[in-house]
Amino acid sequence: AAMAKLEEGYNRNSIAVIKNIKLNVGSKKNWQDIKIVKNALQEIRDLTQKALKEGLIDLELGEADTRLQKMLPALIEAYRDVTDYLTKLKQQARVLTFSDLEIYALKALANPQVRKYYQQQWRVFLVDEFQDTNPTQAELLKALTSNAELTIVGDVKQSIYGFRRADISVFADFREDILRNEGKEVILSTSFRTHQLLIDRINRIFRPLLGKNHQDLIAYRQSPPNNTNSRDVLVKPLNKDIPYVRAFTIASDKETDKTQRQQMEANLIAAKLKQILDNKTLVHDKQTQTLRSIEPGDILILTRTWSPLAIYGEAISSLGISIAPAGGGNLLATREAKDCWALLRFLAHTEDDIALLALLRSPWWTISDRILFEIARNKEDKTTWWESIQNTRYSELEYPVKVLTELLAQRDYDPPSRLLQKSDRLTGYTAIISNLSGGQRRLADWRGFRKFVKELEVGTQDIFGVVRDLKQLYDNDAVIDRPPLEIDNAVALMTIYAAKGLERSLVVVADLSKEKPPSYPAIYFNSQWGVALKSKDNRNNYQKPVLYKYLEDRKQQQEAAEDIRVLYVALTRARDYLILTANSEDKGDFKLLKPGLAAADIPLEIIPFTAERSQLVPPSLPPLSNSNPTLLLNSVGSGIFELPVTALTQYARCPYWFQFQYLQGHPGVGEGIAYGMEIGSLVHKALEHNIKEKSRLMPFCSYSWQQETVTEALDLVTEFLNNDLYKTFRDTAIEKERPVSLKIGKINFFGVVDLLGKDWLLDYKSDRHINPRHHRFQLWAYASALNYQNAYIAYLRHSYVYKFDKIELNAIAKEAEQLVTEITAGNYQPKPSIANCSICPYSSLCEFAIVNNGQ
Repeated sequence: AAMAKLEEGYNRNSIAVIKNIKLNVGSKKNWQDIKIVKNALQEIRDLTQKALKEGLIDLELGEADTRLQKMLPALIEAYRDVTDYLTKLKQQARVLTFSDLEIYALKALANPQVRKYYQQQWRVFLVDEFQDTNPTQAELLKALTSNAELTIVGDVKQSIYGFRRADISVFADFREDILRNEGKEVILSTSFRTHQLLIDRINRIFRPLLGKNHQDLIAYRQSPPNNTNSRDVLVKPLNKDIPYVRAFTIASDKETDKTQRQQMEANLIAAKLKQILDNKTLVHDKQTQTLRSIEPGDILILTRTWSPLAIYGEAISSLGISIAPAGGGNLLATREAKDCWALLRFLAHTEDDIALLALLRSPWWTISDRILFEIARNKEDKTTWWESIQNTRYSELEYPVKVLTELLAQRDYDPPSRLLQKSDRLTGYTAIISNLSGGQRRLADWRGFRKFVKELEVGTQDIFGVVRDLKQLYDNDAVIDRPPLEIDNAVALMTIYAAKGLERSLVVVADLSKEKPPSYPAIYFNSQWGVALKSKDNRNNYQKPVLYKYLEDRKQQQEAAEDIRVLYVALTRARDYLILTANSEDKGDFKLLKPGLAAADIPLEIIPFTAERSQLVPPSLPPLSNSNPTLLLNSVGSGIFELPVTALTQYARCPYWFQFQYLQGHPGVGEGIAYGMEIGSLVHKALEHNIKEKSRLMPFCSYSWQQETVTEALDLVTEFLNNDLYKTFRDTAIEKERPVSLKIGKINFFGVVDLLGKDWLLDYKSDRHINPRHHRFQLWAYASALNYQNAYIAYLRHSYVYKFDKIELNAIAKEAEQLVTEITAGNYQPKPSIANCSICPYSSLCEFAIVNNGQ
């Protein structure tokens, strides 16, 4: 049966090709017809050679088929056992998958009463995107619409979700049923997206590729963007031969590898986009129906997979062009996740040499390959890398060893997310990645991975458990969604699958030479033909049964046809211009496209490879400001000799807390105080910049508490701006956010005064309790630095103002001087109390802490 089906399929394919030849030659006798004939004959030769090579023509039953026959009963039993077990687990968890919903709905409709109920309830059906329907959904629809009016809308050329079991034969079957029952077919051939010259070229590209599924489109917009006076690199003076489609490829040879060519491809794309933007290429504005200059937001970069988008985005942003990668993609595959993964692996197991090497080469420390090579050359065979670098003579490794030693000492006490946070503080990792191209995207991925690690900590706080869980995720190629990142007016980068339904003025379809990794599944399932698997013979060699070979060939043909449709979806996203790029001349999707490009007379522009053009372009430096930001007036800090004025308050509260925060730099493990500090920070930012809207304040918010904190902060801002209690301060203020510094003994204290008048200063507080004494050192320091006699605290939650007068400020001065003396002397004795310990972010680490039960 398999042989008969296979023979029928090849005969039908060959006849279709020959009919296509006759049709074209009979209607038009020109050079284009000869090209089609030659291509068709070559296709027949290729099919025949492939069939001979894979033994598809002379298939014979053999030993592998006998083994399959014997194994099938056991396979069926195993399948039933597994599905029954999974069903029980889902029932216990009260969970249904999407496939379960389809299957159980279909089972329910098998009951005549249920089917009749829904057939009476729903009399008219309209199903859009019908080309994405799978066989189970088709059966559901047949059961529901047997006595109803059914309209389906779809385009088989855009069926690209085979991995979801979408099957274009379902579309064909429903179409035939509708026509057989005197239904109507309406061909939608008008494209409202692009102009006629571009759609003509797309039509000509896909005529030989899509075969019987091809349908020529006509553009609603006849006139293309008129760039007659433009010096644009994309278009020539207006005529019918304008290359609205351009195809570039990097010349490949044995001396270069894909990595080099892909970087050159990325640089080529970036350079083209820069020229197009600089030359103010005209595009059609869909909203205004007029022409205007192209902007970054009019450009879309498409690839089959997420992985190369980072390379293209980095090259584009290095030329100063804003990029907006979509939020999709796998968080675990990002550079930042891999850097953090390497750190956690090493901390869990110091003998993991690969993790340590990845760590040293990453932005954590950026140790050069030259140094690592020298160490490797002199390293003893049985010595781990960690042992080797602890005794190295290279000064570049002294600080990494110091930091890693400190982290290893803390791994049994701190959860992994806290270790990542501490590593960042000690190395400046986030400062480094934020200054690389695509810095915003990188920081979002860093925060996303840290948040994900924090979720993994639930139930297992130790690093070993989290590393074990992460390893399982990596080993199973798990996909964790990346956090979204929205940037206005920026070049969008996404996969073809994510872009379906979208459109842009200029579309670049890149990485077209990417080849699919070879797939050798042990087993094939098919709803019509059953199951087949390959097995090993007595010589331990894999043998394929006849059915396996047939299903394998069938799958390959289906995937090849879908590959063409994926390209169709990608190319038809363009409104005005289309650029195709590849880093090799005759591989992957580009090889599939070449016959179509030839049929459309689109020349292939081959770019010679040069080492200089394959290097990453360093990011352009931002323009220097004419004036320094206010914050730069403050000291950046140098240990015990410089402290914020709030450090005095912390020391007075508990010297041990002060030691954790200002000497050890520990980030703490509590979030209660962090939440309060976030509110205070947002209030200050809003009052400084006169922000009254959530949308404007949101960018200043941290990753965790956005909606809640912004709302609360704006309520307090409204209180200050509208309450008559603060009217005098609002009306007589002369300056906001004034930086100050005050030296006491050997320590320089710095801070920022919130609001300043001619003879007074005011500090906003969002505290939940009124306690002026707690803030006395901060207000005294501000007043002393400015030589003011009046200092006020505005308690915004309580509509209350507290005043420190001259007498009170003088009394505080003596206390402050004594505190500085004790700080300098190194007196960090704890002051445990219920009030202190209940809000201390270090209480879980402190052996002196008083917990709620008083112990």
